[in-house]
Amino acid sequence: MIIFKLLPGERTVLSWKDLSFDSASLFGAISNAIFELYGEEELNAFFETFEVGEISISSIFPMISHENIEVFFFPRPILAFERKEGKNESGEGIDRKKVKRVKWLSLKVFEKFLSTIERDEDGKYHHSCELGEYEIFWGDKFCAFKGELPKDVIEKPHCFDVKEFPHVSIDRLTYSSSLFFTESIFVSSPLAFFFLCRCFSDEWRKKLESAIRFLADEGFGGGRNEGKGIFAHVEVEEKEIFKKVEDPLGYVGLSLVYPDRRELGKLVSFSLVKKDGFVYAGGGRSLKKSRLMMLSEGCFYSGKVKGLLLKEEGKGFRVLRNGKAFLIPVGGRK
Repeated sequence: MIIFKLLPGERTVLSWKDLSFDSASLFGAISNAIFELYGEEELNAFFETFEVGEISISSIFPMISHENIEVFFFPRPILAFERKEGKNESGEGIDRKKVKRVKWLSLKVFEKFLSTIERDEDGKYHHSCELGEYEIFWGDKFCAFKGELPKDVIEKPHCFDVKEFPHVSIDRLTYSSSLFFTESIFVSSPLAFFFLCRCFSDEWRKKLESAIRFLADEGFGGGRNEGKGIFAHVEVEEKEIFKKVEDPLGYVGLSLVYPDRRELGKLVSFSLVKKDGFVYAGGGRSLKKSRLMMLSEGCFYSGKVKGLLLKEEGKGFRVLRNGKAFLIPVGGRK
């Protein structure tokens, strides 16, 4: 497994949502970078390689990079909680509202969470990981083992800040105006970002590295002409960060997924994300994307799903939208 790490400068500005950049948008950004670097022929080869599963990518998630410490954070799996016998049923000392706001789990807590997943006699899945027992910080969004991170990192309040900016839209025919707001996220060290990639070709690995470095200079996401989405450094590492599972109980998704109809029976618990807007296709061309509802990161599946790579045609060019699954096997208790 390849880990791409995106390290911010002194003050990086992102037009992202909730400290993540989904796999569908990442696929589009990589496609544009390959087109700019290698041309249309290599872009079509990339599409073919991706469609057959020789390349797969997760969404971009936050991480902490501080001196010699690296902690990766993953989306909290969407699964019902069941308190085990012997636990304090009153929840004394645990702020339930605070626990419900947790979105990001450190790798260690994420693995602990997965290890408590069970399937009961009725075939229903649930977990028994009590997140209130761990350290919750940074707007009650992040959760890690107590002592996993230095105190000065947890207490650093301004490594990310979300601000709203007003804009005015003017109708060219009626000259009527409407006010709307956009959000920008200001990030700095020790907060950084990463995504996971499976690639079975050394040639394509090198091209992907070049594409990601190109994007770090050009920008990920919206507002690139304003200097948003730019990262100071890119680091690439190859290692397996998850334990091997021989007989999976199920799978957790780390990407957006647009499943084939035949795969819907494997969906256990989920949330949906709306994907639409415009896509840039190089050379100043753009295409209005159709609206899609996709399965979000953190969804739980009873079996392996592949998802689809969806094709849309524009004026003289083709756009592919990534609904392919990037899954992590779960080795809980049956």
